Amino acid sequence: RENMQVPASFDSPFVLVVDNEKYNGLALFHSILERALASIKNKKIFLITTDNPLHAFSFPKTENQLIKIDYFSDPLGWNKDLSSNLDKDILIFRGDQPLVEFLDFNLRELSNPKEEIFVAFDSLSSILTRLGDQKTSMLLHKLLHCPNGYKLKTLLCLLHEDAVDLRQQKSFEYMATAIIKLTHPPFSLQESSSVEKPHGTIDILHKRSSSKVTRNILTYRVESGKFKLLSDLTTQPTTKIVKEDTQGQIKAIGATFNLDLSEEEQRARENVVLPYVHQGNESNKGVIYMQPDDDDFDDEDPDDDLDI
Repeated sequence: RENMQVPASFDSPFVLVVDNEKYNGLALFHSILERALASIKNKKIFLITTDNPLHAFSFPKTENQLIKIDYFSDPLGWNKDLSSNLDKDILIFRGDQPLVEFLDFNLRELSNPKEEIFVAFDSLSSILTRLGDQKTSMLLHKLLHCPNGYKLKTLLCLLHEDAVDLRQQKSFEYMATAIIKLTHPPFSLQESSSVEKPHGTIDILHKRSSSKVTRNILTYRVESGKFKLLSDLTTQPTTKIVKEDTQGQIKAIGATFNLDLSEEEQRARENVVLPYVHQGNESNKGVIYMQPDDDDFDDEDPDDDLDI
């Protein structure tokens, strides 16, 4: 589809984008964030950068206020020469207090308790490396449940699957309500003669509040840093599976045995009553009596042979 937009299901409470070294998800992350800036009216959007400098994220002016929190330039507070006279919408984390407390304080101070906010991390993997499993889980839990006066609309996180172990990835996927994985394009489209060959595929798993889970598979291209969706493979017709002529193959190689069943043999096979299978007759309940061994009953002293 021409200029196909990012699905609206990405407004889920916790959107987790999972990428890898070969299929980078930064362009998709930027596209979702840009869509949020354009669609969510009069809301504050907080972007926490840990893997990229602030100038890597540039967006057109909107009615929303984008507040950038720089966790990339000086996370340990060592660079005393770093200018703090920046734009009012830019905050620099200098490591003088825990990140969880820093974010909690600024989210409360800079947001309206009656309005929902949008929070995005450009690398959950870096947060995990610096804070560890427990503190990272506490941070996400506090953001998702918002106990301190601010309301979260969407939490967007980019996770590099080759920078975390499988256990950590699965725990974040369990918490997420929408999981977007970037993978290779279908092999049938890699050799396509189309001008717009897909660069990869995004596999979207959306957990709805009604406990219904939907899945979509879309192809994409990245052109000049811009993420573009091409087609929805979810609606494509499935390939019809043709049953192979095994009997003809057997005859071709000159075998003397038959692997196929005739219709009569198939019916006879289906009518065979297998043992230990419930047949629906409750009246034929059996009782198994176990005769104990004589050796189990011994009146003699078991320690009689010991010289005590």
